[in-house]
Amino acid sequence: MNSDKELFLAAVADATPLPATARPPSVSTRPKPPPIPVKHLEDEAQALLDSQLSDMTPESLLDSDEALSFAR
Repeated sequence: MNSDKELFLAAVADATPLPATARPPSVSTRPKPPPIPVKHLEDEAQALLDSQLSDMTPESLLDSDEALSFAR
């Protein structure tokens, strides 16, 4: 009775191995894309949102200090 190993070796006995450099040329010669700074972009978007959501309004500035308002 033949073992699985012997059956496999008999099945691939006439096979020829592929050359070591049988990779498609596009895989090895294509330049890698530049990294995307995701965290930096998220931080910048959050900083912009925080600056737009400031609780400083013209009314609160006028109420806080007399020197900030000027009347002729």
